[in-house]
Amino acid sequence: MDIRLLRHPSVLAADLMVVLVGVGIYPLLSLVVRYVQTPAGAGYGFGYSAAFAGLMLVPYSLASFAASRVIRPLMRRTSLELLILVGSGLLIISMVVFLFGRSNLILLLVSMALAGFGIGVIFAIHPAQLHAGVPREETGSANSFYQVLRYVGYSLGSALSATLLVATIPPGGSLPSEVGYSAAAWLGIGVLVVGTIVASVLNLHVARHPVDVLPRPERVRS
Repeated sequence: MDIRLLRHPSVLAADLMVVLVGVGIYPLLSLVVRYVQTPAGAGYGFGYSAAFAGLMLVPYSLASFAASRVIRPLMRRTSLELLILVGSGLLIISMVVFLFGRSNLILLLVSMALAGFGIGVIFAIHPAQLHAGVPREETGSANSFYQVLRYVGYSLGSALSATLLVATIPPGGSLPSEVGYSAAAWLGIGVLVVGTIVASVLNLHVARHPVDVLPRPERVRS
């Protein structure tokens, strides 16, 4: 992808937000799975098996699939900017539920479902934003660049959350303290709030000052 195409606000909004969403919400998947496997003797956790912990991802997957079905007709009747805010809000709420309600298994499942639905909404809308800002012949490369940024966000979020957990392992211990989970949740909430603000500012700019698809930049000839 020609980086100069990022000059279009809708393209920049989608690309920036996917990184921040990856950093903010992806750690929730590993945090929940690890939390429910932690032996209760640690002062938190449920001591469930790895197989049961894996089932905690089911609400996330189902809700993400459902969102992709629900959001498509809404995209024709509702502004993309509003739908992005709804998706972002669900992600923030899911992290808040994990932060304050993770000692309750039902609330953990609710947190995962909210995260899955929010992700489904955002990932369904971003391609439309990309296609609105790049020439037709550049849509393939724009989508590929978007996917790369998506996994960059995932990797950063996973590394940061793991670092926070490891940093709270007491001397001589093998398990992180519960403070590490709270710190990771607060980090996710903060990053998601920043992502929502950035996307809102850029999308508001597009709404107030519509910009046509930028022409394909001409290559410099030597």
